[in-house]
Amino acid sequence: MTSQKIVKWRENIRYVQRGEFDSRFESRLIGTQYVGESDAFMGPKSPVIITGTTKASIYELKIAADIAKNEFKKSKNIITTGSHGVEEYVMKMVAHFQGQQAVFIVSPLRSPTPSENIWLFEMILKHKGAIISTPNCELPDESIMLRNQIMVYLSDNLVIVSAKPNSGSINILEESLKQKKPVYVVDYPPNDFLFARYPVEEYKF
Repeated sequence: MTSQKIVKWRENIRYVQRGEFDSRFESRLIGTQYVGESDAFMGPKSPVIITGTTKASIYELKIAADIAKNEFKKSKNIITTGSHGVEEYVMKMVAHFQGQQAVFIVSPLRSPTPSENIWLFEMILKHKGAIISTPNCELPDESIMLRNQIMVYLSDNLVIVSAKPNSGSINILEESLKQKKPVYVVDYPPNDFLFARYPVEEYKF
């Protein structure tokens, strides 16, 4: 990302303002920064979260790509956290198909991370997507928790490609169940006992 693009990015940072969006979202979103099109995360299309492990196998990346293509065909907007592994691959697939997506990051928009994915963030913005940064909290874990709450609040459902115990994907799963959002997994129990104690459904293409 050139210094000129960094300046342009900073000039276009906006805050969610009171009265700007549906009142149902305001209490969760006030203070949130974003760059790009708000329709990517608050538009008429029903968004779906796609998440998975950061250390994904080739098989898991292929499944992630197939899910992204499947949801894209259903005209779904995609929400991810911008992490490495599965979610990075999903971002690339949706950007390739010029689908609209929203990426939630914890780092400030003035210096987004991971920095090696800035080119991908630029591509997402080019295709009328959005990059969102949740309000800064005193502790990093609080920022992640708030990010997950907002993502789930804006989504219709969650799809998990793969996950590890005590991972970010499991945190998003638990938040989705708390908000009574459907959760779909690829490795449906009993194939993966990690999900056996959760009321999840099998993802079907």
